[in-house]
Amino acid sequence: MNSRLSKAWLVLSLIACSVFISPRLNADPARPDINKVPQVFLEEHAGWEDLYRRTFEIAFSKIQQGTADNGFVSFYMDEAFNPNIFQWDTSFMMMFGRYVNQELPSIVSLENFYQSQHDDGWISRELYEKDGTSYWPKSGDRQANCSINPPLFSWAEWQDFQVRGDPSRFTKLVKM
Repeated sequence: MNSRLSKAWLVLSLIACSVFISPRLNADPARPDINKVPQVFLEEHAGWEDLYRRTFEIAFSKIQQGTADNGFVSFYMDEAFNPNIFQWDTSFMMMFGRYVNQELPSIVSLENFYQSQHDDGWISRELYEKDGTSYWPKSGDRQANCSINPPLFSWAEWQDFQVRGDPSRFTKLVKM
């Protein structure tokens, strides 16, 4: 293994360990702090450090607040390219946010979808942010075939558990 690759693995290991060494239980998603996420120091690639920080600045600027109209959680991550939220995007943003000591409302963003679950278990892959309703119809017709995604929720929940080690989300009653 060359020295650059070794340094990259070291950086990634330190980032992952910092989550367990100094978990932030009192993070405030209304005021995320870039200085409270794991920091990287790459002497040979200072531009990468700037890129890393800019990535979080962008993510912090995309935090949205739930409203009485949409019934979403207090704070959630938004992909910000559309007036809707998407299961796919939210799950992958959670993968990014799980390492930042809860400075981003990552895993809780999935709650917006769980709250919209129908009695038969169906959850739409896309919700209107204005009122929390499904963008796609719940029906057996051809158009509804694109209204679901692969089992991303279970994958995202498992990935979050592997980092934070909190089993409470597995025992939580979502909807009866």
